[in-house]
Amino acid sequence: MLTMVMVYSSQGLGQIKRHTISSKKMGYAIDYSVVLPNQYDSSKTYPVVYMTDGPTVENKSKFLNVASDFQLKNQKPFIIVLVSPEHPETGRNRRNTELLANPNYFEFFISELLPQVEKEYAVATTPSERYLNGVSFGGLNSLYFGLEDQGKTFGNIAVMSPAIHPKPYLKKAYSDTPKMPIRFFISSGDRFDNEKTTRELMAIIKFKGYDLGYNEVPHGHTMKNWDKNWLPMLEFFFKK
Repeated sequence: MLTMVMVYSSQGLGQIKRHTISSKKMGYAIDYSVVLPNQYDSSKTYPVVYMTDGPTVENKSKFLNVASDFQLKNQKPFIIVLVSPEHPETGRNRRNTELLANPNYFEFFISELLPQVEKEYAVATTPSERYLNGVSFGGLNSLYFGLEDQGKTFGNIAVMSPAIHPKPYLKKAYSDTPKMPIRFFISSGDRFDNEKTTRELMAIIKFKGYDLGYNEVPHGHTMKNWDKNWLPMLEFFFKK
């Protein structure tokens, strides 16, 4: 159900459209927002970036400004889908349930969210033009989705400051699993950001021969870190 439409920018990005989907897999309603490029043309097909922690990305980070400038400067329009972990009515944050390697949340994405977005918007349906981004527990979720999906849906996965301590098996799983058709962008701060584990994960991904982008910034587990990593992520995925 479409609940609201608003204008974000007259430059690189166009409208933000608000939706709520009733998920059978999760047993409750989930909000998501679709950010369209400027001069969106439904007769075309656009790459699509799916991001968890949607309200934080939209309201507390510089991502939409960075994405707007990037699209305008590089003439590389794409659609952004911001998925909210917040209860539509109470605002209660459900990320600690949704993002910790939850098979139902994975099935929600694959069998409910993506088909709905693809029905309503001109998004690409090939793995090479689908992107998944997650920060902190969202980074854990990105790693989990990669293992579950095996590159069949998401061919590009961003893992930013992954807080994988609740599911430490993920690191070994990537070491033990044969190389999948996925491109990875991994980022970290250089202090107080689980950086040792992230560097080890990066080394595993690199050793396995993946197409890998890695960026480290002089910040901790904060928005200053992630705001510095949005542009390197976009440049790796869209300019390479």
